[in-house]
Amino acid sequence: MNRKNLIIASVLIASIVLVVNLISKKLSFRIDLTDDNIYTLSKASYDILEDLDTPVTIKAYFSEQLPPNIIKVKTDLEDYLVEYANVSSDMVAYEIVSTNDDESEKEAMKSGLQPVMLNIREKDKITQKKAFLGLVIQSEKGKDVIPYISPSMSLEYTLTTSIKKVSNSDKPKLAFITGHGEPTMEKYNELNKNLSVLYDLTELRIEPNTKIDKNIKTLIVNATKDSIPEYEFAKYDEFLKNGGNIYIGINAVDGDFSKAQGIPVTTRLETWLAKKGIKVENKFVMDQKCNSVSVQRKQGYFSMSTQVRFPYLPIISNFSDHPITKGLENVALKFASPISYNGDSTNIFTPIMFSSKNSKIVSTPLYFDVNKKWSTSDFGQRDIPIAAALKLATGGKMVIVTDGDFALSEGRGRVNPDNINLAVNSIDWISDDTGLIQMRTKAITSRPIDEMEDSTKAFIKYLNLLLPIILLIIYGLVRYQMNRTKRKFLKIERYA
Repeated sequence: MNRKNLIIASVLIASIVLVVNLISKKLSFRIDLTDDNIYTLSKASYDILEDLDTPVTIKAYFSEQLPPNIIKVKTDLEDYLVEYANVSSDMVAYEIVSTNDDESEKEAMKSGLQPVMLNIREKDKITQKKAFLGLVIQSEKGKDVIPYISPSMSLEYTLTTSIKKVSNSDKPKLAFITGHGEPTMEKYNELNKNLSVLYDLTELRIEPNTKIDKNIKTLIVNATKDSIPEYEFAKYDEFLKNGGNIYIGINAVDGDFSKAQGIPVTTRLETWLAKKGIKVENKFVMDQKCNSVSVQRKQGYFSMSTQVRFPYLPIISNFSDHPITKGLENVALKFASPISYNGDSTNIFTPIMFSSKNSKIVSTPLYFDVNKKWSTSDFGQRDIPIAAALKLATGGKMVIVTDGDFALSEGRGRVNPDNINLAVNSIDWISDDTGLIQMRTKAITSRPIDEMEDSTKAFIKYLNLLLPIILLIIYGLVRYQMNRTKRKFLKIERYA
């Protein structure tokens, strides 16, 4: 190749690279091969961004020299912000601020952010570093501060809900029913944080002369302990008839651990549901896949605490294909009961959660034998429905979960993330028509390899073993072919 041709080829390559870069800035795209398409914007995001009627500004504050997992979060965030700006026709403006000096740190804290402490591995030792990893999102209608962007967070859901929050001042109302021994709103600490992004939350005690506010979109009847009066059920019926929605977390059974007994619970809620064809039995669903309880055992003069598997505390990973359960992996229940339907066929009843393939229904009252060694033969049933969604022909919706305690945070430490996801998804499905529910769980959570099928385990094992070897062989063959072509080319030039 002579000098002139070389110059022409170089100019052409440079021109192509420049054009591709210019086009990519205007038409940013990514190939998304993830299971849940976590890097592809949902229709809900497109709808919200395209309908913005007021500009939204996003300031992201990130420190320098972060760990690799946090750097990936920052890179993903930048990609999202570019896409959000493009889809919204620049109604979303963003800025990445590096907090590498006192002035930028003061600006971040003045905006409402606080630094977090990160563990940094340096020279075989772990040190702690102060860092800013937050967002400030605002418009003329409001402001939202996201103090910490964690690697496990669904970035799309976080960004889109925050944009919707600051650009929409009218939120639907949710009312937690009280007056029958229900938990107060303070006991739903994590749940309230998630719900308050899109909804106004309130408590409602229904008296005989109470008129339910027409602005209330959903009633939450959860973990009722005392009997509900008949006049209140009449108001529930009227609310549903007018297109309202009801979320119900019902405890049909309970455990008295001081007496090691399982007992039935009746609040008349189960009777009202039965009139609608929804049968919640006063029985326990036992499951081989379960949580443990702490048991005190004596060894000589000492007492030791031992963790014992307790099948009355099921861990649910068997879900139907439904917007409420999309992306869920493991929901831990305190107790659960079977649910079924024999009501009006014009309504759409969909079981959404089931027990595992090794489970069982047991009647109450019963004795908890914590010392029993459970085996697979003790469980002769499978796929028992324990939660359901009901779409009424009149337009209202209901979700019924046969455990009212799974989303409570008081006295139980941090709630399992999928428990909160289940509760919020359920309320979103009956209350919100934007489609945000579809993206709440678009993030990778726990997928333990010991729960995979044997064939999947074997595939992953041999893929990890053989893939590097195959890649090396392919690389070697490509190099061999390139060198061979090069030698032929040199021979031709010499001959010429």
